[in-house]
Amino acid sequence: MGGEKNNKSKLWNIFVSSGLFTGVAIAFVGYITSSSLERWKTNEAHTQLYAELMGKREEAESALRKDMFTSIITSFLKTEKSDRETPLTEEQELTRVKYHSSHQKYKMVV
Repeated sequence: MGGEKNNKSKLWNIFVSSGLFTGVAIAFVGYITSSSLERWKTNEAHTQLYAELMGKREEAESALRKDMFTSIITSFLKTEKSDRETPLTEEQELTRVKYHSSHQKYKMVV
């Protein structure tokens, strides 16, 4: 039994002194580092893609809101413009004058 222990000890000394241990340790650390770096790059790429997609989504929503607002304002202005351009009929004009004159009387009383 003492001989086996001595043989193991000699093998360990040869393993350590020959640089094989150093090579295996460097390879192991390199593998772990490479694996960790790949994982980090993948996560970073996913994060960047997500941020880009969210930015494009925000741009699309803003463009949609702008178009809707422009459409609503344009239709409102066209309606008002067309109302102003059409002349009033005599009946409408009389109604307008009566309304304003009666409104003025009540304003003075109050």
